[in-house]
Amino acid sequence: MKDIYFRIYKLPKELQDIIYEFNVEHRPLYGKVLKQILAIGNYMCDNCEKIISKSEAKIKFIFFQKYRFCSSYCSYNCRFDILNSFKRNILKRRYKLRVKRYKKL
Repeated sequence: MKDIYFRIYKLPKELQDIIYEFNVEHRPLYGKVLKQILAIGNYMCDNCEKIISKSEAKIKFIFFQKYRFCSSYCSYNCRFDILNSFKRNILKRRYKLRVKRYKKL
């Protein structure tokens, strides 16, 4: 291992900087930063988190909230999940009301 560092140390300063930019510990951080940089002028799909341009984005309003999707499949999938969770919440509320009414009797 010391041999590798010694060989890198013999290289010119510019090459050393380039080598140390691609350090293994930094790679996961580069992925996060790159995703953020790409998303600056674009949108991110609300279902699959794919980066899409403004012209490709399909914008849908579901329960008065704005969602951006990359395809009709993502749109349908996310809409289906949102509607199902809404229905589940309504059914839970109805069940709790029935239990309260039953306990009062």
